[in-house]
Amino acid sequence: KCKSLAGVLVSVPGILDEGASRVLFSPTLHWTEKVDLAALVRQVWKLPVVLVQEERALALGHQYVTPEREDFLLVDFGDGVGGAVLVAGKLQASSLPISGELGHTPVRDNARPCGCGAVGCLETLVSTRGLMQSFAAAHPEARASWVALENHIRQQGVEPWLAAALEAAAIVIAGALPVIGLRHVVLTGTLAALPPAVL
Repeated sequence: KCKSLAGVLVSVPGILDEGASRVLFSPTLHWTEKVDLAALVRQVWKLPVVLVQEERALALGHQYVTPEREDFLLVDFGDGVGGAVLVAGKLQASSLPISGELGHTPVRDNARPCGCGAVGCLETLVSTRGLMQSFAAAHPEARASWVALENHIRQQGVEPWLAAALEAAAIVIAGALPVIGLRHVVLTGTLAALPPAVL
């Protein structure tokens, strides 16, 4: 048990102004846009509070456990799809708070509405919700759950709907790599937890 804390770091999904500790837009947690999240946390702990975009926090954690890997693009799949870039052991900084939002890249022939207000975003296909929605549409007789999806992949392999979603994710990631000048990718989250047939 830690006897003294220097501060509290809060990992937050979406787009935020880290300097001002303010959530600007969170497609998956809209309520955080309307509150002073740092102030809420300070009501519990009377300490300095730092908000860090969730994928950037994941990238720092990955770099901590694998310090030999100093340059990579981390892509996290979960409620959304986001990314962070680490170069020479440091987080890539950007003047725009939307950097790393790979999940909001439009995918051709995808008509699903996204929580961001757009239509056809990658995360509507490969986020946890998107995968469940596709699985349920392909197998209306099955009870859609993450366990059912995992078992189905183990038994049946990668079906066309899943192959198309994975290909869309691969195209977005492959398109980002030459732009940022990196060759290593770290996949985290639910997609990386699927059976090996997926990866």
